[in-house]
Amino acid sequence: MHCFITGVSGFIGSTTAKLLLARGHTVSGLTSNESAMEPLRTMGISPVLGDLRQPQKWISHLSNADAVIHLATLPIPARPGNRYVQDLNQVQQSVTRQMLTVLSPECKVFIYTSGISVYGNTPGNIDETSQINPCRIAVPYASGEKIALNAFKKEGRPVMVLRPAGVYGFGGVFGRFWAGPMIKGKRAVIPGNGKQLFSFIHIEDCANAYVRSVETPKPGEIFNISDDEPVPLGVMIRSLAAAMNAPSPFNIPPFLFNLMAGPIVGELLLNNKMASNLKMKEKLQAELKYPTYREGISALAKGVRNPDS
Repeated sequence: MHCFITGVSGFIGSTTAKLLLARGHTVSGLTSNESAMEPLRTMGISPVLGDLRQPQKWISHLSNADAVIHLATLPIPARPGNRYVQDLNQVQQSVTRQMLTVLSPECKVFIYTSGISVYGNTPGNIDETSQINPCRIAVPYASGEKIALNAFKKEGRPVMVLRPAGVYGFGGVFGRFWAGPMIKGKRAVIPGNGKQLFSFIHIEDCANAYVRSVETPKPGEIFNISDDEPVPLGVMIRSLAAAMNAPSPFNIPPFLFNLMAGPIVGELLLNNKMASNLKMKEKLQAELKYPTYREGISALAKGVRNPDS
């Protein structure tokens, strides 16, 4: 199969592309990073340089795709505000609509990427039937979900929605706030008291769920993508620091964290974010290499100590 990925040079996109290539698929994809073009070609990916805000310049590349994975988003500023959320909302709605209109009749699946943050601070280990109540930064993804699923219901487009939990590894939000500083020998921060419960997913297991969705598509379905065990955020961060022999993280009171990262990021990281993975395991049959954070953190730390292993 040929798969087109928006955000192919990103954290999830590049890992998913590598796994697709390893399984014999071909991959092309959108990147806004000109310096990533040659490394992507070296990997065996056919890159398309373009801006998410200007889909008319790259959208024709979807026409020969058997599968499309929409991962790209607007670059997140250091302290995102309401203007960023508004811009992202407009872009997600416009791009999602336009991408869906150019899909080939032979396209088997269009995978829209959302996230468990669309549930907001809902108590309990929620599943895909739970009502969404998105925190502010997740509003654009909730809007995109609605457009994509309506295209399935009204036009028969082969849409799936994946809602990853907190994806951990050396990229994305996790890399920005925690893994990256630890590699540099810096003390990482713990938002608030660190007792807020989070569902996580190792980057390799997240990529595997995308590959499963490409190879065994389930149009019309929504899947939470998470591991088996929610964990207090502070435990997660301290465990990674200990495994990497990094300086001990320190807690930042909520009001200071909101001043530092902004209230929109504070809303995301200072509250519970949990989701059940039962449907992912039973219906998508996505197996977990790292069923909890313990196995995943051990693997990350080992990779830092022995990068060639």
